[in-house]
Amino acid sequence: MCTAVRFVDKAGNFYFGRNLDWGCGFGEQVCIVPRNHPWKSAFSGDMTTKSAIVGSAVVMPTDEIPPLFFDCANEDGLAVGGLSFAGYAKYSEEAVQGKVNVATYELPLWILTQFTTVDEVEDVTKNMNLVGVKIGGMDPTPMHWIVTDKERSIVIEQTEANGFKVYHNDFDVLTNQPTFDWHIQNLRNYINVDHDWHKPVTWTRGELAPYGVGPQMLGLPGDTGAVARFVRAAYINAMSPVFGEDDIEKNANENILRLFHTLNNVAMVKGMGAMADGSYEYTVYTGGYASGIKTYFWNTYEDPTLNSVTITEELATAKGIQTFSPRDKKAWGRQAFASDVSQ
Repeated sequence: MCTAVRFVDKAGNFYFGRNLDWGCGFGEQVCIVPRNHPWKSAFSGDMTTKSAIVGSAVVMPTDEIPPLFFDCANEDGLAVGGLSFAGYAKYSEEAVQGKVNVATYELPLWILTQFTTVDEVEDVTKNMNLVGVKIGGMDPTPMHWIVTDKERSIVIEQTEANGFKVYHNDFDVLTNQPTFDWHIQNLRNYINVDHDWHKPVTWTRGELAPYGVGPQMLGLPGDTGAVARFVRAAYINAMSPVFGEDDIEKNANENILRLFHTLNNVAMVKGMGAMADGSYEYTVYTGGYASGIKTYFWNTYEDPTLNSVTITEELATAKGIQTFSPRDKKAWGRQAFASDVSQ
């Protein structure tokens, strides 16, 4: 299970982040794929990145398989996140002639290698087909994806019932199953929820005043299921104040805090929900990208310290993929970008 959120600040910079929720980690690493990096696509053949890409991925020990990104962004301002879509995702077993065929494991990298805007991505998806290709004998993971830039976001799904679909995501959030259009309809059940201060009311001759802030949120779901997380994330994202400063670093500071606090509100703690095998699902890591400063932030369940890495010119032009483990805070340490947000 996972949750993704996106928003834009007053200056037009976008912020995108996600929680990765599961019963264990996958050996994921934060990495930067430099510009002009060659890699081999399952159906498109030899490809070369136009822009540097940063995100969290499983980096394979062979050049035959590209980094398997959970979430990532390129320096031009386009980001992609893949979230679990169990029980609904349905991929083609082989390429379909006349279609733009893409293996699901490579979709985030495939998109960020070629495109810089959501408009460009939506245009190519008009003839796209997602193919479930096994890696190392493992079946493809059921996923759907959120794609975003500073203007808007879309959701890409491929199901047996609906086929290949692209949805305009006007709420800028995504969780898991069921389908995206179902989640949007479900939000109508919560239009009574708001964040305004509730004034005292009179019943017969008695006056009733709220105990404090919050009663107007009564009915907002608090469980860790995908439906509840979608509602809660959409509510927080809609109600949060939009920050904006002339100083780009102070601006990023305020908005990264907003992003991580939002995702923390839908995070999973060990013990809240058990999986089928008896293990507990939890938020393995939270990652987020600030487009204005080209910086990726993350923390993990084991270490809540907020770490970051920026796409510098040196890293963008490096030879080969630069990686480090998000569980090893000593590898890079924190980058000071305004104030120390861990204080």
